[in-house]
Amino acid sequence: MGRNMPANSKKSIEATRDSIMFVGLNPASQHEAKQLQNNGNKVIYIGNSTMPDTILVNGKKLNLQKDEELEVFVKHLNLSKEKAGNIFSLLKSGNVNARDELATIALIWAKAENGRNIPKRIILSGHSVGSILWGDGNGTMTIESIRKLAEAMPSAAAQVEDLHISACYSASLALIDQWRIIFPNILTIWAYSGSAPGSYTGSVDHQRLWDRATRGDKQSLDRLVADRTRKGNNVAVWSKIHGYQEKNGKSIEALRIAVAAGEPIFREFFLGNRTVENTQSGPLRDHYSNIQSLLQHPDVPPNEKAVFEKMRDVTIRLIYFDKNIKANFALQNAIIIRSGYRSLGMPEPNYSLLSRKECLGEILKFKASINFQLKAPQDAVKLYRYLHEGLQSLNPAYIPENWI
Repeated sequence: MGRNMPANSKKSIEATRDSIMFVGLNPASQHEAKQLQNNGNKVIYIGNSTMPDTILVNGKKLNLQKDEELEVFVKHLNLSKEKAGNIFSLLKSGNVNARDELATIALIWAKAENGRNIPKRIILSGHSVGSILWGDGNGTMTIESIRKLAEAMPSAAAQVEDLHISACYSASLALIDQWRIIFPNILTIWAYSGSAPGSYTGSVDHQRLWDRATRGDKQSLDRLVADRTRKGNNVAVWSKIHGYQEKNGKSIEALRIAVAAGEPIFREFFLGNRTVENTQSGPLRDHYSNIQSLLQHPDVPPNEKAVFEKMRDVTIRLIYFDKNIKANFALQNAIIIRSGYRSLGMPEPNYSLLSRKECLGEILKFKASINFQLKAPQDAVKLYRYLHEGLQSLNPAYIPENWI
């Protein structure tokens, strides 16, 4: 389940106005929360559980992937039958490995539904491509799942006043508007129109600035508070007084031109002719940032948006191909890979050690071996689908976000 920082006993979930509920999807987020606590804040930290999707209630560990234990948890919240039913449905359908974080939020928010105070400030920390957040080796949490939880617990949602989303590409006017609907009394929102700093490379500084700027009942927030900090140019904010602020962006026409100009660069990396040297900078990351900026532009029509979303999803996976994707693919699909190669009597390559160009070459050889068969074994056909859709095409259905 979510873990509180050591100084914040579970006996003291009752919150003051400036208390912070910190939802950290990455292990390093504990460092961020600890620094906020050292600054004198009451921090209720929610992190990944030791065992996926488990939560401790009254000294008993409950497995949220089991309906009967999920029912025990929901009953413990002491909510109306309708609210309890909605939370049960949300958690049951929630992404595996992220149910414990959502459940711990519900455990804290249940205090508000029963007339008590909860933290009015929230930090969500993790990886992101916009409306989805995830952590290394953890599940994914969507804006939609938080919206449903807020709808089931409206008294809790009404208490939230300040939101900090410490995640890449978490800001656009459309995304901010969604958060404003989820939290009807929100006063300020801090997010990122580009990449966000990491736990040890600037996020602590940004969170300290946010902490100072949102204490009390302030209704204004200026993005220039992060001026001259690492990735401060990517900070975007909304406040009740000043509205939405981000660094002056490009026109939609200029963004379309920039994305089109980046397509040959993308192709070079996709074919394995170029290698990503730094996942946080370089030509492919610049291309990805332009795609994100175009997606966040309010004038992009829905039919174009779907195209650019697909382009975004493949590009981010290509950026992390060498760092994370190929190793995760090889590990998670080890049995399928072994069975597929054995069915054709072929030696099994170690995809985790190959360059992208070498991976594509092995996939091509495997396909040729299948085509040579009068009737290809089912294990080989299955593996080729995984190799083609996953390792080659980088289809999100085969390469989940938490591999990035």
